[in-house]
Amino acid sequence: MVSTYEGIRRVFGAAHSHTATAAFALARLYRDQGRFRDALPILEECVAMRRRAEGDGTLGVAEAKEILGLTLKQMGDLERAATVQREVVAAFAALMGAEGQRTLNARLNLANTLAARPGT
Repeated sequence: MVSTYEGIRRVFGAAHSHTATAAFALARLYRDQGRFRDALPILEECVAMRRRAEGDGTLGVAEAKEILGLTLKQMGDLERAATVQREVVAAFAALMGAEGQRTLNARLNLANTLAARPGT
């Protein structure tokens, strides 16, 4: 999978949507394997690539941020996770409505992260 991502990045460049899609797939694979430290920089890069390729406020950016926020929570960076998850809630609400399923799931993720913070 890593070689596929590297090949796509070499052919299309870092600013192409195909590269962002490959980065997202690799980061999700790492995350699913519990390799959060490997996933984190790729997810951060993926968010930046999606922003460059698609602009802010797109589903691709929101989805990448969603996984980024969950990864940060798994790594124990609860403050940063909550910040990212608030952005995800706002993005999904704008894209799919305040009561859309993705928005409600994002709110639940944020609530879980806030509840996990010490002293709450």
